[in-house]
Amino acid sequence: MANDVLAGLLHLNLAAAAAVLAVLALRPLARRPFGAELTYGLWACVPMAALATLVPAAAATRIVPPGVGPHFDPVYLASRTLAEAPAALLIGVWLVGAAAWPSAWRRASSGSSTWRARAWRGRRWPG
Repeated sequence: MANDVLAGLLHLNLAAAAAVLAVLALRPLARRPFGAELTYGLWACVPMAALATLVPAAAATRIVPPGVGPHFDPVYLASRTLAEAPAALLIGVWLVGAAAWPSAWRRASSGSSTWRARAWRGRRWPG
C-alpha cells in the first residue's frame, strides 16, 4: 500500500514539474500572439497534468525474447527496485519536509532581515 502511494506521489510530482517547465518555456512565446489572459490560462495545465497521472493506464504487454528471463529485463528490474524501496521511510521524510515548509517560507518572507528592511525604507544595499 505504501509503495503504491509513493509511486503515485512520485509520478504526480514529476508530471507537475514537467508541466511547470513547459509553461515557463511557452509563456514568452504565447504572450504576444495570444495575450495575457490566455497566457495566464496556461497555468491550468499544471494541475491537469498532475491529475492525469491518477488516471489508470492501459494494460501494456511486454515482449521478452525467448531464452531471456525476466532477470535481464530493465523494466522488471526497475519495478522490483521500486517495490523493495523503504516506502514508509521516504513518505515520512517527505511529510516532515512538507510540514516544515510553511514555517520556513513564513520566516524567509517575514521581512525581518536587515537588508530587506533597509531596502524597503529606501536605504542603500549593504556592501
